[in-house]
Amino acid sequence: METIHNAVLTPYLTWLGILFCLTQSAMFSGLNLAFFYHEQSPPGG
Repeated sequence: METIHNAVLTPYLTWLGILFCLTQSAMFSGLNLAFFYHEQSPPGG
């Protein structure tokens, strides 16, 4: 029974890990974009 339970749970845990990594990298790149956009002030402003 435990082997079947693990076989069913493993893909979900894998996808959870992938989604977690994706959201983390997306947030990090988003913060970098916001920071660089904030640093580059428009001409005349």
